Formats: sequence, structure tokens, C-alpha cells
Amino acid sequence: MQQQSCTFIPTSGVAPLNYLLALPPDHQSDSTERWPLLLFLHGRGECGDDLALVKRYGIPKLLTEVDDFPFITVSPQCPAGTDWALHNTTLMALVDMCEVLVICTCSEGFETWSRSSTSSRPDDPGCRARAEQARGVQTGRGLR
Repeated sequence: MQQQSCTFIPTSGVAPLNYLLALPPDHQSDSTERWPLLLFLHGRGECGDDLALVKRYGIPKLLTEVDDFPFITVSPQCPAGTDWALHNTTLMALVDMCEVLVICTCSEGFETWSRSSTSSRPDDPGCRARAEQARGVQTGRGLR
């Protein structure tokens, strides 16, 4: 599946985030379809400014090996010398908290997202983002 290189420039003055975006092949064929969003937060080893690093593990790697995936997938890259906690506001602006599943390969990303998502939509108490930590996950497709 193709992953497009993109940059999110927040209006808050926080540093921009580069990210990979993958869209399901059928996402434009039915305008009434609501696609789930999967946000993939990589570990410390993939920080920097080379998005190819993000494709080394997890969901972005899987997407290089399949033709179809039933999620809109956003895989941001944490800039070198920073961590996910510093980009919390940017991540929140990037996604609608009611429609997201977050996969984190590091405990830092998981903890950052878990803390921020619990009160993300005070106007809708039933709305909660879901975060899953993928520590050493191995599947038939070889996710790690």
C-alpha cells in the first residue's frame, strides 16, 4: 500500500511533524463511508527527519507488504532530540479523538497518549480514544 509523505504544521507555533499517510484503496469510492483512523507512534530509534525510519517496524512496515488495509493510517515521526510528550498538542490537533486507535511501540508514546486521551473531549464523555502498546508483538505478518 502506498504511504504518502506529509507535514503537519500546527497553528500553535509548535514544531511541524512529518508523517506518513496511507488511505484505503476504496476511501474515495463511497463518500458516506466513515473510515477508522489508526495513529502509529514509533519508538525512540525512529526519531529524526527521515520518514523511511518509520517504515522499519509495526504498521508502516506492514503497509509496505499489503495492498489493502481497512484504516486511514497516520504515522508521524518524532523529531530528533524530542519525545512524544513534547508533541502532545500537535498530535491532538492532527486527529479527531473520537475516531482513533493508537498503536505505540514504546511506553513513552503509550503513556503520553493514554494520559491525554482520557480528557480529550469534555463535551462528549462517551468519546474515548483507544491506545494499545505493541511491545514485542509478533504476528503472522511479522509485525514487531
